Amino acid sequence: MKGEVIVRGGATQVGGPPQDPAIVVDTDLPSHITILRDPYPHFYKCLDVSRVLEWQRDASALNNRNDDFGPDGAGGRGTHYINAQTPSSMARSKGIEGLLRLITRELGVTNGIVLDLLGGDGLVHKVANQLQLSNLNVLTCDISEHMIQAACDARVPAIHQRAERLLCKDGSVDGVLLAYGTHHIDPSDRSFAFQEAHRVLRPGGVFVIHDFEVGGPMDKWFGEVVDIQSRTGHPFRHFARSDIDDYFSAAGFKDYRIIDMTDSYCAVGDTPEEARLAMGEYLTDMYGLVKVEEAKGRNGAAYWALEKAREIFGHTEGAADPTFDPATGIWRMEVPRSALVGVAIRRS
Repeated sequence: MKGEVIVRGGATQVGGPPQDPAIVVDTDLPSHITILRDPYPHFYKCLDVSRVLEWQRDASALNNRNDDFGPDGAGGRGTHYINAQTPSSMARSKGIEGLLRLITRELGVTNGIVLDLLGGDGLVHKVANQLQLSNLNVLTCDISEHMIQAACDARVPAIHQRAERLLCKDGSVDGVLLAYGTHHIDPSDRSFAFQEAHRVLRPGGVFVIHDFEVGGPMDKWFGEVVDIQSRTGHPFRHFARSDIDDYFSAAGFKDYRIIDMTDSYCAVGDTPEEARLAMGEYLTDMYGLVKVEEAKGRNGAAYWALEKAREIFGHTEGAADPTFDPATGIWRMEVPRSALVGVAIRRS
């Protein structure tokens, strides 16, 4: 659909009961937006009708870009990506929890509204729900219609918007998370994404940005594995620390810091071999490694991805072995990785 603003979903609060979906489409947008008032009053009050109308007028230009996370059949890798999250929603829970804790630690409020700007199919919302972080209202945002539909199907409240052109009012939200795909934002648009985060945050609000450092292991993984073995490739530049520093400063943030954060993958199984296979399958689906899957088959691709991860992330064979968790009776396997994270507070 062209010119759409879609708000769909379920629980209005993390951990809350699911509700009927609400949809805002591209005909008579102001009237459609009013349907958010009852099921999602806290999200509804954040939307700026004038910005919605501007989006509608410019939608053809805004949406005329490749959707790497569209359906596999349409040239994207979104189907594989969603398949990875479905059985393994907690695979990245360590990193997601770390990011959300950075927000809650600074906010000091309950029921804070947080925009998850690259929310995909609602993974952050789901993990926050499972971790019972009930002091946050996470609104999933994404430019991919396929991802928004997947969030809708999972009854996650979601809105179709670009990170560099938000539809929210000035000073209307408590937190903004820009994570798990920040490098997909075109370098020419990145400064606008930081400026928009500053604009929509209330004073005291928190902006957390997450990516993987240029020259680091994840940058190598994307270049040597994803770019070659996925259908979409990976022609994206990752972030340097100086980039984040410059963007924060240019956007008007005065109080910020840049840190390294552990953001490991985790897979589980009833046996060590099941845990290994689960991790390999997760990596294959997560990054849409369809070319190696076509060449080696499902299991062959999984073990190939696992070996490439061992090679690129530099962990020894012993350190990469699954470990038994007596509390749950399952075997856990982790692939260690580190993320580059910036945390900024809007002071005025």
